[in-house]
Amino acid sequence: MSTIDKPTETVVREIALNSIDPGDNVRDLDAAHVTALAGSMALRGQLAPITLHTGEGGRYELVAGEHRYAAAA
Repeated sequence: MSTIDKPTETVVREIALNSIDPGDNVRDLDAAHVTALAGSMALRGQLAPITLHTGEGGRYELVAGEHRYAAAA
């Protein structure tokens, strides 16, 4: 018999932008896309969340959503 790990729990919550470290794995950002996304987010809010890992000292590490993070900032 094999053991299957339980999936990690997904938690959705608001996190202050200044608590997020974008890290070194940030790809090149398309400035026009970020600007357009920021406008869309101002009208509709952020519809898709960014993905974070819990870091050290109460901080978070950005895993996915670099353009959404930049647009929110």
